[in-house]
Amino acid sequence: MKFLAFMYKYRIVAVAAMAGCSGLNSLRFIGEWSSFWSVIATQCLFGRGFYCYIANKPIYYGPQGMIEVDHPRSIRFLAGIGALSIYLLMFAFNGYGSEWW
Repeated sequence: MKFLAFMYKYRIVAVAAMAGCSGLNSLRFIGEWSSFWSVIATQCLFGRGFYCYIANKPIYYGPQGMIEVDHPRSIRFLAGIGALSIYLLMFAFNGYGSEWW
């Protein structure tokens, strides 16, 4: 849990680093606009979910999915780690119709 305590302490730096990394990652899709917008939208959505977790705010997944602050800590933990996992998985996305390996 030291990682989460570190992330909470430096959450503004963490969100700035996540936004910068997402921007740099999306540059490889310039010209493939459907992949570009898919990567940006997915990383923004799940990056925001992780930020809300480390900032102890309600976690929003899309327009209606919300996990309140008063939900059990284990549920919030799973939602936060799930959001971070999907955010990180988008760095492996190579575009539609591309080989994964």
